[in-house]
Formats: sequence, C-alpha cells, structure tokens
Amino acid sequence: MSSIQILSLEIINKIAAGEVINRPASIIKELVENSIDAQSSYIKVNVEKGGLKTIKVYDNGLGMNKNDLLLCLQKYTTSKIKNIDDLDNIYTLGFRGEALASIRMVSQIEIRSNICTQLVGWKLYTRDIGSRKIFINPIAHPRGTTVIVSNLFYNIPVKKNFFSNEQVEFFHIKNIIKSIILISLNIHIIFYYNNKIIYNFEKVTNNLSYIKRIKIICGKECLYNQLNIYHQLHNMKLYGFLSLNTKKSIKYIYVNKRIIYNKFIIRTIKSVLLQNNIISEQYSYVMYFNIQSKNININIHPQKTDILFYNIEYIYDLILQSILKIISNKKKIISKKSTLKKTEYFTSHDLENIFINQNINQITKNSLDKISKRDLVFLEIKPVYHFKNFGKFLLIINNMYLIITQKNILYKLVIKDIVTLFFYNIFNKNLIELDVCKQLYNSIVTIPLSNHEYLLFTKIKPYLVKLGFVFQKNNIVLFQIDIIACPIFLIKISVKNLLINLLDYISIQTVFTCNTIKFWMLTYIYFNNKIWQYDDIINLLIAYEILMTDISMHFIKKLFLPIKI
Repeated sequence: MSSIQILSLEIINKIAAGEVINRPASIIKELVENSIDAQSSYIKVNVEKGGLKTIKVYDNGLGMNKNDLLLCLQKYTTSKIKNIDDLDNIYTLGFRGEALASIRMVSQIEIRSNICTQLVGWKLYTRDIGSRKIFINPIAHPRGTTVIVSNLFYNIPVKKNFFSNEQVEFFHIKNIIKSIILISLNIHIIFYYNNKIIYNFEKVTNNLSYIKRIKIICGKECLYNQLNIYHQLHNMKLYGFLSLNTKKSIKYIYVNKRIIYNKFIIRTIKSVLLQNNIISEQYSYVMYFNIQSKNININIHPQKTDILFYNIEYIYDLILQSILKIISNKKKIISKKSTLKKTEYFTSHDLENIFINQNINQITKNSLDKISKRDLVFLEIKPVYHFKNFGKFLLIINNMYLIITQKNILYKLVIKDIVTLFFYNIFNKNLIELDVCKQLYNSIVTIPLSNHEYLLFTKIKPYLVKLGFVFQKNNIVLFQIDIIACPIFLIKISVKNLLINLLDYISIQTVFTCNTIKFWMLTYIYFNNKIWQYDDIINLLIAYEILMTDISMHFIKKLFLPIKI
C-alpha cells in the first residue's frame, strides 16, 4: 500500500493558499525539507547558475516506492497528514502535498528513489516543462531520493528574465542553506554551487562541531560575543544565543525546528532590548522555540514561513523573561569587572613572580585568590569552552601561559609547548592533510623572490605542501609565490618572514630532507612568539580535540603544570 495519499476535499479546503515558487531558493527549501521529513542523515545539494539551470538534491532518507512516485507529482498528495485532525498536530516541515506539483509546472523534473526493502529503484521524469505526461523506469539507486530540477521558468520568459542575476539568486540560496544548517544538527549537509563545495558540515556530535557551524555560518564576532539563552516557561522552551554590538545583523528564528519570519517575535526582542537600554546598532541572534503543536498554527502562509500563536501573551512573556535573565547576568558581570579594575588584583610584579619562573610550580593561596577574583569573572564575559581532554579554558597570562581548570584543579600550560607538541605530533602521525590542521588566509599572501630564491623554493615546495602549505596554482607572475593556506600552528607567525629565513637556511645546506625543514620550523616557531588572542587559543584547542585520538595523551599530560594551593 502506498504511503502517499491524495488528500480529501475537506482537508484541501482547510489548507492555506497554494504553494508558489517565488524563486530558485524556495525550491531548494521545499526539497531539503522533504529530505529532512524523510529522516535523512545525509543531504547533498548541488546548484548551477543560480538554480535556473539545475537544482539537484540527494538524500539517504526513507525513499519512495513505485506507487509513491506515481502519486508524488500530483497536487494535494502527501504522506504527512491523513485526516483533518492532523492539521492541529503537525510535526513535519511539509504537509500540504503541493511542492513537487508546483515545481513540475515551472521546470523539467526528474525523481529517482528507492526504499530499503527493494533491490531496484525507480526513475520518474517529465520531458516537457509543465507536462502532465510522466515516464517511469526501473534503475539502480541506493536507499533515498534524488530530485533533479532543470530549466527553471523556461516556459515563463518574463519570470526567467527577472531572475537573470545569478549572484542575487546565489545570495538567497545560500541564506536558505545556512538556515537549514543551523537547525539540522543531526544531518551531514553538503552544498555545492557550480560544482564547488561551499559548505560541508558533518552531523553535530559534540560541542566543538556545533561551535564550528556557528562560527562559519554566523562569524567569529557573533560567536565570541554571544550571550547564551536557555529558559522554560508555560510548557515552552527558548534556547540559543544573543550577540550584541556585532558588525552584521544575523537573525534566525526557529519554531519546532522550522525556520520562520515572525514580526511579533522580531519586534518583541527589539522592544525588550530598547527598554533595558542595551540595544546597539547591530545585534544578532539565533533562537530556537519548542512549543506544543496545539498552541500554534503553521497553516497560514503559502511558504510556511510564518506562524500564528494562539497564546501570544505567553510567547511575549517567554521572550521577555529569557532576555531579562541574560541581561541581569551580564550587568552583574560588568559590575564585578568595574570593581576589579579599581582594586587592581594583579600587578606586573605579581605576574612575574607567579609565572615567569618556570621552576616554581607552587603558587600561594593569596595569588590563586587573585586569579579567581579577577580572571574567572573576566572569563564569564567570553563564551565558556569546555574541552574533553583539556577541561575549561579560563584565560591567557602574559602571552605565555594558559590557565585551565580540570576536575576542580587549576593548571597552567606553556603556549609554546602546546604549539610545538601539536606541530610535532601532526607530522609524526601524517595528519597534516586534514583540513583542521590548515588555516585559510582571508586574502592571498604574496611573496616576491629573487631568481636564486625561486630556484630554492621549487626544490622545497613538495616538502612545504606535505607540511600543510597550499599554494595558488597557475601563477602567471614569475619569481613570485602566492600562499592560500598554511599549517594552523603558523597562524601567529609571519609566513613571509618564515619562508625567506627558511630559504636562507636551505641555501647553505648541501643536503636537506622534509625532516630538516620540519625541525627548522619547529625551532623557528618556538623562538618567534607572537601575541595570542582568545580566539586563536580556541582554534588551537579545537584542532587538538579533534585530533586527540591520534596524539599521545602521555605527552599532553606533561604539559599540565598544577597550581597548588
């Protein structure tokens, strides 16, 4: 028996205005939401030419059998609701059964699918745009579904010309993908544009993988300025974060894992911030609402991007209390911080006595109190990061030490030792090919060389590539190298100076190997200390955590110097 059914006339009359394909991005939204509803753990999206040429969405979800495929292109056919009562308890992203039928009317469409119980899959396709005639053939296809949409709006020239700006369409498509990435944490999502990977996020398995999503989608500034939200009220839950004083305004609102645009929520957030005099020109947030389905109505908008709340005063109260809670915490922290500035718990002499002498591993209780009173409060203003193998990262001291706490014990770690050990283990385990070990530059680093230097560079280039450098190919300028990425342990080093010094060193060597270069770099890094920022350390520790299974814990534990009370 087919799981897809034609809706009754009673249900059809209750459904809001029909689906409208506004632009390529709306097609991608509908197709990916279908994949999510099909319980997919892997979704791949490939878009060409702003979506007007091709949109391809593949998933490994439940799939469809032959009978499902024959019905899926008809209007008001769905497996997600069966009777009129289901409209009051919708748990899926789609439910109207209109998306594929609407897409079919403005494009050529091909659907390939298979279910886990069948050896053979099926391909359904149309030859003409908007054609009612469909063809279906057996094919080999893994479990899941592939939908290919081609020649979008070919039969509507006016609309096609309206969407002729490929960059504008890419912008809208990218925003849709980003909104999906931030909520579909248990799904591996890959997004290609013109056959180039834009995003590749494996499913979130720990805090670090979630941090990676937030950092890439929302940006470092948004991540590091965030105020975490978590509040429950009236059988509802709101969680996520709010970031103030950001350069960009990034706003995502989700209700029951559905991306929405709701003016009431947007105005409420702004109003609460204004009332508490902490509004900035730009602020960002990602907020997730969990609300019982019976208390909302999502059947009010063709694109299902808005929601009707039956108890709107409860929603207001939830938002108000959630934001007041984080504002209250923030004010307490600022108050403590301003008091600490007056008392000056640390002097440069204190720091020198406590940390500079590496032979002193014992710290007085008085000194420890100074750390806890001043710096633990400081840390509350930054997001608190807990690392499985390192513990809780607290602060940087004198650009030389990290202070962390693990199992209620304070430790100091020498930054140089962390970097060099990371460097050493990556090479010993041949891990440098992993992306986590590389740092992309915001812009290409260009280094002009003399004839002699360039000749030396060509000899050591294969070793540098092996060590993690990425150079631009097909460089048209003679005697010049362009660097796209470098090993992550060089993020605080001037790579230009490093390579020039390395070439000088190589010029006096009669024989050199990859190990020669490796150990020269190790020495160079150790004696060229730069200023470390909070986010630099976070990036380094994240990379450490990801590679921890390949790095000997025996050596890492030697880095931990206990601060005894």
